[in-house]
Amino acid sequence: MGETIPFSLLQKEQDCYVNRNGRTKLSPNSLVRAALSFLLTLTLALPIAPPRSVHADEEPSFQAVQILSSDFFTVALRADGTVWAWGSNHMYQLGSAGAGTRVPVQVPIGVPVEQIAIGDHFGLALDEEQNVWVWGSFSSGSSYQYMAPQKLDLWENIVAIAAGGGAAYALTEDGRVYSWGSNAGGRLGRGSSLPVGQEMAPDFVKSDADTVLEGITRIAASGNSAFAVDVDGHVYAWGDNSSGALGNPAVPGESVYAVLIPGLSQVKTVYAGSLSSANSVFATTVTGTVYGWGENKMGQLGLGHMTDVSSPVRIELMEGLPTEVVQISTSVRHTLILLKDGEDYVVAGSGRNSGQLGRPGVTNEPYAQHFQQIPQFGGATYISAGPDRSFARIGD
Repeated sequence: MGETIPFSLLQKEQDCYVNRNGRTKLSPNSLVRAALSFLLTLTLALPIAPPRSVHADEEPSFQAVQILSSDFFTVALRADGTVWAWGSNHMYQLGSAGAGTRVPVQVPIGVPVEQIAIGDHFGLALDEEQNVWVWGSFSSGSSYQYMAPQKLDLWENIVAIAAGGGAAYALTEDGRVYSWGSNAGGRLGRGSSLPVGQEMAPDFVKSDADTVLEGITRIAASGNSAFAVDVDGHVYAWGDNSSGALGNPAVPGESVYAVLIPGLSQVKTVYAGSLSSANSVFATTVTGTVYGWGENKMGQLGLGHMTDVSSPVRIELMEGLPTEVVQISTSVRHTLILLKDGEDYVVAGSGRNSGQLGRPGVTNEPYAQHFQQIPQFGGATYISAGPDRSFARIGD
């Protein structure tokens, strides 16, 4: 049976945040007032249980502002600034030595945190003083591991973080992007793709050999690529392009520098899945248009087919669905999209179904190649897609 664990979660964006001063960062104080009852449905085994409410006397709950989940572990940021994790710990993903756990344990950072991000086997945290912390492993071997959270010296004030696969990214206050970790496919954007695949000293992403990428306001990362939105709403991408994730068919297989994605303008937010096998990408514009590109082998782009797409394509929602997009969350096999019509919220999903699209008893069946409403998530005001699981907050 699927297992459910309840939390009180607050609304968040996947990759970066903008505070009242225009800085790209998370503001827990403003979010705490919006604390709501939230259901976290964690699928652990088949058959998959449908979404259901859990009463307070079944499991303890705690308030959190962000939850991220990989194949092996899940991390939650509480409203009080503490970070909690559960799942496998074979690469110190929980921030300490010891066995894995199905019960949340605190990651010992010791200072209030404003944002978290995760890769395949590591975690990142951005604290209130704009410092970055890291724990876990950047590779499958014994090197590049942090048994406990370690603060990085980046010499800059950091306003947002992102992670994908084995690589990490940090956005500085002046609009530049640090990268470090796995460099497979050129995903660090520094001008090389080293066979060893690791560059653990943070350095800046470049647009060519002599030019550091600047003027960036938002960042995001997929499994093998990364993205940056500049002040004019243009989107840059770098890394692996084998599934079309760079949105630029002129790039042969990879780009070791940040390249402009043609055909996109006035972009507000980019959404991407952070696991190494998640390479679907979405962008929303200031006018409300939604674009998708990249991996689509399971229909997760919602385009009506199951073929990868190498250039941004406008997502046309099915008739009857609201058109105002609140949030998009994508993972390895499926995508969720949160829509709003007046005061009503609707969740729609597309991609492969192993229970995460709300069809009890149905596994490994194409649920939708277009986005279709998930009735069980009626009233949801927040969504999050994990590898084989979906999260939804009910209420406003």
